[in-house]
Parts: sequence; C-alpha cells; structure tokens
Amino acid sequence: MFASRILRKRLQPLVLRPKYQSPHNLRWSSTCVLPDKAKTIEKFDFKHYTHTIQDINKSIDHFIDHEITLNGWLDGAPRKISKNLVFVHFRDFNGDLVQVVCKDDTISQALRSMKPEDSISITGKVGVKKAKSTDAEKSWELVTSHLEVLNNANVKVTQLDSLKSNPSAYPPEYRYLQLRLPYYQNALKMRAKAAKIARSVLDSKYFTEIETPLLFKSTPEGAKEFLVPTRKKGFFYALPQSPQQYKQLLMASGFKGYYQIAKCFRDEDLRADRQPEFTQIDLEMSFGKAEDVQHVVEELVTNIWSGVRNLPLYRIEGDSELVELKPDHL
Repeated sequence: MFASRILRKRLQPLVLRPKYQSPHNLRWSSTCVLPDKAKTIEKFDFKHYTHTIQDINKSIDHFIDHEITLNGWLDGAPRKISKNLVFVHFRDFNGDLVQVVCKDDTISQALRSMKPEDSISITGKVGVKKAKSTDAEKSWELVTSHLEVLNNANVKVTQLDSLKSNPSAYPPEYRYLQLRLPYYQNALKMRAKAAKIARSVLDSKYFTEIETPLLFKSTPEGAKEFLVPTRKKGFFYALPQSPQQYKQLLMASGFKGYYQIAKCFRDEDLRADRQPEFTQIDLEMSFGKAEDVQHVVEELVTNIWSGVRNLPLYRIEGDSELVELKPDHL
C-alpha cells in the first residue's frame, strides 16, 4: 500500500485534471505537463514534398538537374561506398523506390547512423543513374543536398528483415510497419477502390447512402450481441448485427433505395471467414421484385470484380450447385 501511494504521487504531475466550469471555459490544473510549444512546432515544420517518385518516372528528361523534395522512408540500410559517399534506397508513400546518393560529409554521417523505415524528408537534384548496360532503360537518382529526420522506426534492422520474410509474425507494436508492406498497402487500396465502384453503381440506380446508428435496442437475431452499458444502471445498448430494422423503416419512409457500407457486430466464434466485427455492403429497395434485386446485385458484383480483378462471373442455378458449393461459404 505504501509503495503504491508513492507511485501514485510520482505519476500525479503527468495526469491532466480538467476543472469543468462551462463548455466555453475549460481550465487545467497546475499539475498539467504539456510538451514544449517551440519544440512541437519545430517538429512539424519540415520541407514538404514537391513531387513524387512517380512524377519523375513519367518524365525523367524534364527533371534532370532540377531540385526536388521527397517525403518517405528508407527502404534499406545505407551502404557506405567511401568516406564521403553513401547510397541508400528511398521509398515514398506510393511504394515507389529511387536510389539516393549522398556526397556531403555531414549528411553522409547522419545517413549512416539511420536504419530502415526511418521517416525522412530529403532534398536534392535529379541526376541520370549510370546504366549497367547500353540497352538498359533510362533511370534516375537523387543527389542529396538536404536531409531531415522526421521520425525513427522502433525496430532493429535484423528484426525487421525477419519480419518482412514472415509478415504474419508482426507483433502489435510493429503493426504500422507491417501495413507499409506492398501486400497490405495494395489490399487496402483495392478495398477503397471496390467501395468507390459500389457507390458509383448504386448512386446511378437512385439509391441513397444513409448512415444508421450503431447503438440500438437488443433484438433477437442469429448470433449473440455485444452489449454497451449506459450510465443508467441495468440499461444497455446493443451493437447491431445488421441495419435490418433501420432500412425497413427507411423504405416505409418513401426512399426508392438505401445503401451503406455498414459495420456489423456478432459475438460468435472467430474463424478464418468470420469475425466479431465486419463490414458489408448493405442495401434495400422499395417497389422491387426478386428479379430487380438480382439485377442490381449482379451489376454491382460484376462492376466491382471487373474493376479490381477483371475476373469472369457466372450465375448459379439449381439446388445441386448450392449444395455442392455450400451456401455458408458464398
């Protein structure tokens, strides 16, 4: 008990304690410790990128000997060629790579002390990269004149190499590094592209995108519900398993069609194809027959798959096909 009281007293200056008076007059006690204002402003005052690597790749000749600024990360460990010459691969937020050449002694020394995935802002002139053969495609490199370290990665180089070879082994504290890998970047971008296509198709069919509340009354459905306690003892909200009642209410309210990219929650066993929280394209139609629903969904799915993967689709007909494919896996 005595040790815990001492610990609480030591931690006390780090805790923000608001003294509430009114919504327009919020004050903090003298125990509040905030970061230095000047250092905070300085941290976010860096050279913003003027171009992307993709911009330069599209027209290399136009940018030769031009000074540009890039923002991104070191893609590998710096390679020391001589006392004042360092090479390193740089990656921007599009995932493109370029070789960076550093000939300045001060910058070379700073660069050698850095490790992969450190975040930097780098300025220099675009130069022609020496080709390994006469028929090689023309490429470029960046000769550095200015370097700013924006943030350091909290992982060792050797550990990072092993994590890249086995992406599923990333611990939670390195999740942000895992999401920098091209596989996960492309997966998230593909998801965003699919959502954009879905919105475009449904908007053209006079559907209205409407967000529905996530805190709802408990209703009997297929799975158990996640309950959210309220400040009133004994009363709870339930997270919806689907927006079923909301969308039926919207149809009765006179909407031609409704859709949303909805969050749903079901408290059930975790499987490879089933999670407690998942996202679905949820839609509803008024004055529609079964064929109308089929045509809309078919056009929606066809456009999404042709837009992101360009795969052929076919319609399943008959009970035998459904039994063979198992509806739960569709």
